[in-house]
Amino acid sequence: MKAAGQNPRSAEVLRQAIQVAPSDARPWHQSASLSWQLGQAGEAIEKLQKAIVLNADLPGQYTTLAGILAATGQADRAEAALREALRVDPYDAAAWDLAGRAKADRGEFPEALYNFEKAIRHRPGFAPYLYDYALTLARASQIDRAQEQAQAAVRADPNMAEARTLLGSLFARKQQFSEAAGEYQHALRLRPDLARVRLDLASVLAAQGDMPAAVQQLREAAKSKDTEAARLATEALQRVGER
Repeated sequence: MKAAGQNPRSAEVLRQAIQVAPSDARPWHQSASLSWQLGQAGEAIEKLQKAIVLNADLPGQYTTLAGILAATGQADRAEAALREALRVDPYDAAAWDLAGRAKADRGEFPEALYNFEKAIRHRPGFAPYLYDYALTLARASQIDRAQEQAQAAVRADPNMAEARTLLGSLFARKQQFSEAAGEYQHALRLRPDLARVRLDLASVLAAQGDMPAAVQQLREAAKSKDTEAARLATEALQRVGER
């Protein structure tokens, strides 16, 4: 994680706030979030635990804790924190979304979809939740519903490269190659570094018979810092006699 330019100042302001009101859970929570942004996971968890001791019913802090625990591979503790988050605030959309992602990671798709539907109900039109819902629908082989939700995510945030990529993959799965290529190209305009999207784009371009354009995408992917994508691109170029 990278610190923003204002982080040192923000850290000092929060430190002073904690000194002035050490029993106020809110600056501890805010300081924990900043520590997480700075890549200090252990410190962030300790500060959140302090905040929870000070005020066990402050909304948001359990969700923040759950997100950090999940990101650091502590799935059981993350789920416990999510249960507390939803006890404190049953309308916490972020907690429902995190719970859905945890269920999806275990392949518990019906439960995951239920949680995503709750998140979207409490925060309609929020692209990240629509994307998570669409991705899980795709993993559950509900392709038409996945496409509907991916399109909703793109409408909510046309600049969300992940949603564009997912929508492209769903079009490709239906052999709608022109539409897939359009979504992949849009994603790459937003994020030119997505080498694996270049591989997918090369595949659909080849399926359309546009080998020169496919080869160009493979050449770009072969230069990527993503070593696995670069390897796959190089092997593909060798197969078509371009390397």
